[in-house]
Parts: sequence; structure tokens; C-alpha cells
Amino acid sequence: MAYEIIMPVLGMNQDTGIISVWLKQPGDFVEVDEPIMEVETDKVVQEIEVSESGYFSVPKYPEGAEVPVGEVIAMLYDTKEEATAIPDEAKDLTGEAFNPKSEELDKRSEEDSMPDTKAIGLKNPPYQFQHHLKKILMY
Repeated sequence: MAYEIIMPVLGMNQDTGIISVWLKQPGDFVEVDEPIMEVETDKVVQEIEVSESGYFSVPKYPEGAEVPVGEVIAMLYDTKEEATAIPDEAKDLTGEAFNPKSEELDKRSEEDSMPDTKAIGLKNPPYQFQHHLKKILMY
């Protein structure tokens, strides 16, 4: 049976959280109340524990990603094989698996990762649009 790990609410006015560090790797067995990641908000950095045991899956978001509260960020499975199977949505355009510890991700600057809005006919889109477009093109 699969168990969803969601981005928790750590504060009253929190809409998103930033995944600071993944403490587990895909295929690792996780016990109840064991921390799997650190989440950063504007006020706190907190370790997030799970309330079920199981094998940790390939995360849906890399370290440093800003994730909306309530979004599924990873799964726990009964078997290691289920947990380490790469779902289609976790593969990038080259067909390779997403790596949450990718060095290439660290090397990219914010401007390098912004989408080319001029290519789709926008000269100076507002920041909010760029932010959402970046997320859409990223996944």
C-alpha cells in the first residue's frame, strides 16, 4: 500500500515550503517518526517526520524547490522495488530519471532557469507569470 508524503503546514500564513535537504534516498527504509527532509519557511527550518513506515520513493521535487502546502512530494511503499521504480512523470525530456541531488541544478543561476518568454511572444511578463511558467516548464 502506498502512503503519500505531503508538504506540511508549519505556520498559520504559510502557502509554500522550501525543501532544504532530503535526509533519505530513494529505496531507503523509513521507520515511523523518522525524519525524511528539512523544510524551510520564512520563519523556521524544521525536520519533517513520517507517520508511517515504508520504503522512500523517488522525490517529486529537488532540494531547493518551493512547494505549495498540501502537494504530494514523495511516497512510501511496501517494497523497495516499488519505491525505486521511476514513474514517467519523474523522467525529464532526455528520458533519464530525476536526481534530487543533481549537481547541475546547483550550478544553474536563477536567470538561467527562467523560461524564454520572448520565444512565446511575451516581452516583459510580470514576475508572478514567470514564476508559474518556470514551474510548468520544469515539470
